Amino acid sequence: MTPEEIKEYLQPDKTKLDEEWEIQPGLFFEATKEYAGWKSRSFELSEKLRQEKITFKTELERMKSELALDVRTNQDKYNLGNKITDKSIEAFVSQNDDINDFIQKKMRVQKVLSQKLSEAIKNEELWDGIKSALLQRRDAIKDLSDLWRQEYFQITKKNKFKGKRKSG
Repeated sequence: MTPEEIKEYLQPDKTKLDEEWEIQPGLFFEATKEYAGWKSRSFELSEKLRQEKITFKTELERMKSELALDVRTNQDKYNLGNKITDKSIEAFVSQNDDINDFIQKKMRVQKVLSQKLSEAIKNEELWDGIKSALLQRRDAIKDLSDLWRQEYFQITKKNKFKGKRKSG
C-alpha cells in the first residue's frame, strides 16, 4: 500500500466499526513492513557509504604513494628538474590527472549514495509517522466502540449517526 492509500483509512467510519476492527491489523502490518524495509535500506546505505569513504581514502593514499615513489625512482621520466623535493613531488601528485579523475569519480559515487540515503531516511520517517497514525486510529476505533456500547450514538432519520450524551 502507498501512504496515500493508507491515509484514506485513517478516519474510521463510525457506522462500520466491526469492519474497521477487521482491517486495522492489516493496515498496521503493511505500515510496519514498509517501515522495517526502509529502516533496513537506510542502514544498508549508511554502511555502504561509510565503506565507500574508507575505500576511497585507502585507495587514494595508495595511488598517491605509488606515484610519489615512481617519481622518486624514475626522476628522468617526469622532468621535474635536477632537485626534487618532497614539496615538488606533493605538488606534482596533487595535479595528476589520474588522481584527480579518481577523486571526481568517487565524489560522484558518494553523492549518489548520500542522496539515496537521504531518500531512504525520509521514507523511513514517513512510515514511522504512518505507524503512529495507525496506532492513534486503533485507539480511536476502541474509543468509538466503547461509546457505541454506552449508546452514545443514535441513528437520525437520514440514517446518519449523531453523537448524543446520555443523560442521567
